[in-house]
Amino acid sequence: MKLSINPLMRGKVAKTEVSGLESLYAWTSVDVSAEDAFALITEDGYATTCELTSGSRKERNFASRQLFMVDVDDGMTIDQLLANDFYNAYGLGFYATASFTPEHHKFRILFMTESVITTAQESRQIIRALRKIYPLSDPACVDPARLFYGCINCELKEYTGLHVPDDIVSSLIDIVKQEDLDMADAMANQPQVEYTMTDGRRKRILELLRGCFVGNYPIWRNIGWGLKSGGFSLQDFQYVTQGMMRQKTAKDAQDLWNDGSINGAITMGSVIHFLKERAGKDCLRYTEEDVIQQCEDNIAKTITDMRTRMKKWQE
Repeated sequence: MKLSINPLMRGKVAKTEVSGLESLYAWTSVDVSAEDAFALITEDGYATTCELTSGSRKERNFASRQLFMVDVDDGMTIDQLLANDFYNAYGLGFYATASFTPEHHKFRILFMTESVITTAQESRQIIRALRKIYPLSDPACVDPARLFYGCINCELKEYTGLHVPDDIVSSLIDIVKQEDLDMADAMANQPQVEYTMTDGRRKRILELLRGCFVGNYPIWRNIGWGLKSGGFSLQDFQYVTQGMMRQKTAKDAQDLWNDGSINGAITMGSVIHFLKERAGKDCLRYTEEDVIQQCEDNIAKTITDMRTRMKKWQE
């Protein structure tokens, strides 16, 4: 099994220290057995990621991944994991993470694919499929080059030696591919949405889209068409493309924007449908309420300041 470890990161590292340690390009690729990889993580406590082509942990440097991890921070106990059918059939093992307590179980589940996964896109699809099996797992852990901290001399752990066979891996990938096709079809059948586009809402939509990796051309295309029909700019579409479709460039976004083949059925309603499916039904409502509350707070503060000044003048 090939993976990259960071000798400078042992155990849980403070967030303020991570970028500094990574800037030293200390990631080193190793080729070890699954059991030795488990020991590097749960005994030596090394941080790990995918196999990298260089010492910099960037998705563009992705070489391969065979070890996949799912973080559980809430909603599941280790006893429930040990009774889980998928884990018992294919799980390589688990270990308790640094913030584990008997009252609040936090742990990481490990899966090893039978064959090496050599593309970042398939790696991401496998992680998304695992998250469907464990829906309460951390949604942030979908990046193929994600950093996972180890645990020095971890006491609560299990190593099974099991792996996920190729046919099961193919099924997991197919599930995600079909989900993306269904999403593209659903986007084309959404009604136009009447809304007031505030600066806060515009910014929120763009940040949400940029954070939703797609890796699927029809969905990316539909989002571009929807943004254009909703009054967004080409620069907005190029901005979100950086996070949504990393194999697409700003030039690709411009070509799609200008090709004149926009499907009139794709509107901002399509984009909003996508966001609610990916980021939660309240993802935009929060922004509206937040902007309103901020305005109310600003008004209240202004009135208070004016009253204070008037009182001083009267004195």
